[in-house]
Amino acid sequence: NGDCFVGKGYVADFMEQLPDVEFAYAHNNHPDIVKDLKCEQLQLGNIPPMDRMTKVGQSPDGETIYVNTWVGCWQGQMFPFGEHINFSRLHEIWREYYKHFNLDFTEEPDYYLPEIDYSAFDLSRSIEFLSQQANKRNILFCNGSANSGQSGVGDFKYSIGNLAAKYPDINFIVTNPTSLSAANIFYTRDIHAGLENDLNQISYLSRSCELIIGKNSGPFSYCQNRENLVDPDRTFFNFSKLPGDCPSGGRTYKARCLFSNTTDDVRIFKLIDNVL
Repeated sequence: NGDCFVGKGYVADFMEQLPDVEFAYAHNNHPDIVKDLKCEQLQLGNIPPMDRMTKVGQSPDGETIYVNTWVGCWQGQMFPFGEHINFSRLHEIWREYYKHFNLDFTEEPDYYLPEIDYSAFDLSRSIEFLSQQANKRNILFCNGSANSGQSGVGDFKYSIGNLAAKYPDINFIVTNPTSLSAANIFYTRDIHAGLENDLNQISYLSRSCELIIGKNSGPFSYCQNRENLVDPDRTFFNFSKLPGDCPSGGRTYKARCLFSNTTDDVRIFKLIDNVL
């Protein structure tokens, strides 16, 4: 999910520069994840099978071009095996695609930061929750799995439980269910009950969260959009193995981007508590 999201700005720019070309986005995740790109959403089974390391492919009749937006196909070439994507590396990768298709390329990586057109999504449950919790401080924990091994941190349960007890007047919004239950702990699964996929809705909630904690899972990636990154009142705290595995990748934004590679639950709690 996160891989599909972080490169949205480049896909949107391709579509803008080639208005006479019909575009589709092929992935095997929920069709809602990038539906605001306003192009057809396909499953990978709807396109010819190709080696996943292929960067650009073409149909036999020459009518369809396939561009691999999965950053993993550039491992070992643009960045080392075992490391992960960030906005700077993404910019280097897409520069090659722009050269290939002879398109205008902007040398400022932040020009292509992903954005979300929230009007394309059902936000009714998110809006209702924020209305009910008006004037409350909100903290977001993106505590789901980081599926590419970029973090060894668990589900933040220790930190969530202790912080919720210490700060009863702060709402702790959590993306992945745990056994914790408290008046100020809210799970996005419950907030967005009935939605099959709520990544964009989680991002909408993050606009009202002063601190966003995660480890590059899908929800954490969706929160690192242009609107949040240019907001000086927003703080991201990324618990991953390498600083370069953060989407911010060491770049400076108006939002504060913090990093730690600790996996010790007590240490994580203390670090977050210090920020609060």
